Amino acid sequence: MNRKSVRLFFIISYLFLLVGCASESGYLIGPNEEKDENFSSDKVDVLFYFEKDASSSKQSILVHSETRLLGALLEGLYFPAAFCVGEKVISFEKRQKGFHAQDTITHTHYGIFKIDKDQPLFVGVSVNENGVIDTHITTKQEAEEVVGKIVNRTFLVNRKVENCAPPLVENEPVKEDVKLQTIELSADALFAFNSTKLNKNLQQQKMQYLIDQINRSDIAVTRIVVSGHSDRVGDADYNQVLSEQRASTIVDYLVSKGVRSRVESMGYGSKQSITQDKCSNQLSRSALIACLQPDRRVSVELWGSYQQKSTLSTAK
Repeated sequence: MNRKSVRLFFIISYLFLLVGCASESGYLIGPNEEKDENFSSDKVDVLFYFEKDASSSKQSILVHSETRLLGALLEGLYFPAAFCVGEKVISFEKRQKGFHAQDTITHTHYGIFKIDKDQPLFVGVSVNENGVIDTHITTKQEAEEVVGKIVNRTFLVNRKVENCAPPLVENEPVKEDVKLQTIELSADALFAFNSTKLNKNLQQQKMQYLIDQINRSDIAVTRIVVSGHSDRVGDADYNQVLSEQRASTIVDYLVSKGVRSRVESMGYGSKQSITQDKCSNQLSRSALIACLQPDRRVSVELWGSYQQKSTLSTAK
């Protein structure tokens, strides 16, 4: 075998080893040590880290910003990313087997994050016992308490970032947002009793009406506030969480349908009852649940301005 053949053999062998390593999740992690991320000055640092996974499956999560894969997360991992200033829609996809793009997606969570100049962002990711992903913005101190205990960091990180366009010059004064419309959606028409998952057989018409209102040509919707409400039956803490998760489900649906307005969600449990004292506790359980039906709802407030065609709501 001549020298050229020997060299080619070693190159092929090395590539084969790389491919083989790529089939194992171990290639995604490395020591937790300080590194220069080489972020340019016109971009903002965002740290994504896994807070906890209460599910039994412990599946991995791929994090995307529109078409850009940002990185992968698993319990005990974290990664940094760089963004231009502005609102970004981030999707968190739970994969059935591992970090590979061809794996079956078992759950997707969408979040809208506002990136402010010179303001690093810390995003905690968690999974509940039902396998549902949740995200929230944390403080630097909260992030350090978790990340400081993490031994490994993911190496599956896309360091390519978007080109930041120069800021637009405002020629007109910014108009203050006003409440354009409040849309009340019956929870019974969207969810099964005690469920946080949209009932596909019930929700299509109601949700399409909501999307149509957001996309009205005579308004510009810049902010959407989604509030979940429950009835008073059962444990108050459980009802509070149920109302929050239902509101979050509606937010995820709107973002998945292309809504680009800023969307906020909150839950009130049974605190803002419509029925008040109209439904007696002396009723049978089934009769009481039927009487309290108006309390089980999701309220959607549309904020923005009139007389403009919305360019911020749904991407065409």
